[in-house]
This record gives sequence, structure tokens and C-alpha cells, in this order.
Amino acid sequence: MLEHLIRSLTIRDVFASPSLRWADPRAHLLAGAQWEAIAQDVLASLSLTDPVQKHLNDKVLALDAAWKQMAARLEEAARTRWSRW
Repeated sequence: MLEHLIRSLTIRDVFASPSLRWADPRAHLLAGAQWEAIAQDVLASLSLTDPVQKHLNDKVLALDAAWKQMAARLEEAARTRWSRW
């Protein structure tokens, strides 16, 4: 039982409160008016000039391209390895 709890804490399936290490990190996120009040300053400090959704979409496209490139290289590597034998 204790091993299951430790595993769940590690992969963030459960949270312990109060705790700095095992607390829910989403609990400290700003939302609504609090976020709107500082959003522009935060985004500017991160050099994010594009709208958030565009920035995230660009990251999704880049990640998808990287996964596809890795998959193609793995297929090529598998063929190369076996062709030597």
C-alpha cells in the first residue's frame, strides 16, 4: 500500500497537503482577474509577443514534427542495423 502511494505521489496521481514537494502545482496558478492583471508583464518577461494560443500551436507543431522525424530515423536505424548482419 505504501509503495503504491509513493508511486502515485511521484507521477502526480495524488497530492499531499500541506507539502512543498508533493503539493498540487496547479493550486498556485493565477486565474481570472488575477492573471489578467499581470499577464502582459509575465508574457513580456518571457519574450512571448504572440498570442498564447498561437505560441502553443507553434510548439505543438514543432513537437509533432520532432516525433515524426524521430520515428523515421528509428525505422531507418532498424533497417540499417539488420542489413549489416
